Amino acid sequence: MTKPGMRNFAAGWFTVSAFLAVLYFYTDIIPSSQGDHAEGSAYQPSTLEMVESLESNGYLVWEKTEYEENLIAQNESSSDSLEEEQIYITILQIEKGMNSKEVAQTLEALHIIQDADSFQAKMADKEVTHSIKTGSYELKSSMSADEIIEVIT
Repeated sequence: MTKPGMRNFAAGWFTVSAFLAVLYFYTDIIPSSQGDHAEGSAYQPSTLEMVESLESNGYLVWEKTEYEENLIAQNESSSDSLEEEQIYITILQIEKGMNSKEVAQTLEALHIIQDADSFQAKMADKEVTHSIKTGSYELKSSMSADEIIEVIT
C-alpha cells in the first residue's frame, strides 16, 4: 500500500493538469488568424482597417506627403489672403485745379481704390465730378467708393 500523502499529491497533480487541459482546449487565449480575437489580446489591425475605421468616424486620413502638400498650399493661400486684407490709410491732399481724373489716379496709386476709371465713372454717375473740395482728407482702403466720394465732395 502506498502512503496517503503520496496519493493526495498525485490526485492534486491530476486535478491541476485536468484544469489546465480544459483551459487550453475550451478558451481562446490566442486569437486566430482570421480576424477573430479575444478581448484583451494583443490584436493589431492592418493599416487599411485603421484607415477605414477612422474615415467611418468622420476623420480625414492623408499620407505624409499629401499632408505636407496641403500644408504648403494652405500657407500660400493664407499669405495671399493676408495681402488682400491689408488696409492702407493715407492723407489725400486735393489742391486747387485738380480734376476728378487726377484725384482718381492718385487714389489708385495710393492703393485706396482698385480702379481709377470705375471710380471716376461712379463720380460721373453721381454728377459730382466738379464738386471736389480742396483740402486734406484721411482715407482708408477699407472705405467704399461712395464713402470716399462723400468725404471729398
